[in-house]
Amino acid sequence: MPGPKQIVEKIRTFAGWVVGEARTVMGEEGASPRARLIAFVALASLVMVVAFALRLVGSYRRGPALRVATGASGTEYHTFGEALKRVVEKHHRKLRIELVTDTRGSRDSVERLGRREVDLALAQNDTPAKESVKSIALLFEEVLHLYVREDAGIERVDQLRGKRIATLPEGSGTASFLSNLMSHFGADGGDGAARIVYVDPEEAHSLFRKGEVDAVFHTIALGQTARRFIGPSFSRGARLIPIEQAAALKLMHPFLEPAVIPKGFYRGYPAEPESDVPTAAVRSVLLVHEGVDRDVVYKLTRLLHEYRNELVNENALAASVRRPERPEEILFPLHRGARAFYEREKPGFLVLYADSLALFLSIIALLVSGLWHLRLRLAQLRKDRADMYNVEIVGLVDRLRRTEDPDELEVVRQGLFDIFGRVMDDVAEDRISVESFQFFAFPWEMAICAMRHREWLLGGVAPGGRNAKGATARKPGQK
Repeated sequence: MPGPKQIVEKIRTFAGWVVGEARTVMGEEGASPRARLIAFVALASLVMVVAFALRLVGSYRRGPALRVATGASGTEYHTFGEALKRVVEKHHRKLRIELVTDTRGSRDSVERLGRREVDLALAQNDTPAKESVKSIALLFEEVLHLYVREDAGIERVDQLRGKRIATLPEGSGTASFLSNLMSHFGADGGDGAARIVYVDPEEAHSLFRKGEVDAVFHTIALGQTARRFIGPSFSRGARLIPIEQAAALKLMHPFLEPAVIPKGFYRGYPAEPESDVPTAAVRSVLLVHEGVDRDVVYKLTRLLHEYRNELVNENALAASVRRPERPEEILFPLHRGARAFYEREKPGFLVLYADSLALFLSIIALLVSGLWHLRLRLAQLRKDRADMYNVEIVGLVDRLRRTEDPDELEVVRQGLFDIFGRVMDDVAEDRISVESFQFFAFPWEMAICAMRHREWLLGGVAPGGRNAKGATARKPGQK
C-alpha cells in the first residue's frame, strides 16, 4: 500500500499532466492542431468521468431524514412506522425516515406537523388540523374498545357513572372519543360522573390488571398490538361492553363507521369475546406537511402502494392501506405529490372524452358538409336562373333570325330589355351571383348586336350610317 509521500507524488504528477494538457489545448506549447485536438479530447473525457463519479456518489447519498410522528414505542402507529421505514429505506436509497416517539397522541402529532416540527404523522382521520396538513393515504381502521371487570355490574355505557376509567393521555384521539361517548350516554357531569385516568397505553391496561380501575377505553386496530395490550386482561376478568348507536355517534364524529369485534378475536377457546361485539371505528391516515417536496411525497406514495406485499409481511395492518376514493372519506386534502401518483394512470382528456369528442366532431362534420352542400345548391340555383335567362335570350335571337317584320323587332327589343331588368332585380336580391351575371352579360350583348344587325337588314341602313350597298346614307333633304 503506497504511503502518504507516494500518494502526494502521484497527485502532483496527475496535476502536472492536467496543466500540460490544458496548455497544449490553449496553444501555449506550440503544438500542432492534431496534438491540441488529442489534448482537448483527453481533458473532456476526464471532465465527463469526474461528473459521472460525482453523480453516482450523489445518487447513493441519502437526503435529509423525514421526521415521522408515530407516538410511543410499541403502539400500533409506531410498529406501522417501523415497517414503513424498513421498506422505504430498502427500496429507495435517498429516502431516510426518522421516527418521532415522544408525541401524546393524534392531536399532538398533527399540531407538531402543522408547526413543521415533523414532516409526516400518523393520526386519526377526524383530528383537527391546519390547512398546511395534507394527506397521503388512508391506513387501517381503529376500533373503539371498552372493557370492564366482570364483577363491576356494568352492562351498558351509561352505567359507567361513578366508575374509574383508564384511557390514553389527554390530546389523543382516544381520550376525545371517550369524552364524547360519555356525554352521549349521559355518564358525565354531576357528582356521579365517571372518573377518568389519563395514562400511557401500557399503564392503562396495567392499572386494570392490578384492579385499580373498573374499565379501560382504548381506540386501537384489530391486530397484534391490540392482542398484546388487551389480550392479557381477559385472564383477569375483563369483558367487552358493546358500543351501540354508531349511526347516532356518527353525527358527532362524521368519520366514525359501524364496526364489529369478531367472536374469538382475542382468544379462540374459550372464545373471547363469546360473540360478535358491535362497536365503531375510525380510519387512521398518513399525513404530510404541504411544504414537503412533491417528488419526495410522490416516491413515498409509490413505495407505499407498489411494495404493499412487503409492508404486509412486516405489518398485517398494511393490507388496509388505500387511496381515498371519495372526498367525504377523509378530512385532509391530498398532497400534490400523492395526487400526482394516484392520477398517473388516469386517462388523458382525449381518451376520457373520446366518445363525446367523436360525437361532437361527427356533428360538426355533418353540419359543415350540410352547409357546404347547401352553398353548392344555392350556387347551382343561381347558375340555373342565369342559364334560364340565357335560354330566353337564345329564343329571342332565333326569333330575330326568322322575322321579316319591323314591328316584331320592337317586340324582341322589349323582350331583351325585360330580361335585363329581371336579371338586375335578381342580382340585387342575390338570386343571381356576380359570376353568373357575367356569364349572362355576354349573350345579352350579342343579342343586342344581332337585333341591330337585323334592323339594318330590314331597314337598309347599316350600322355606322352606310346602306346595304356600302354608300353613305343621306338624311332627308340632303343632296
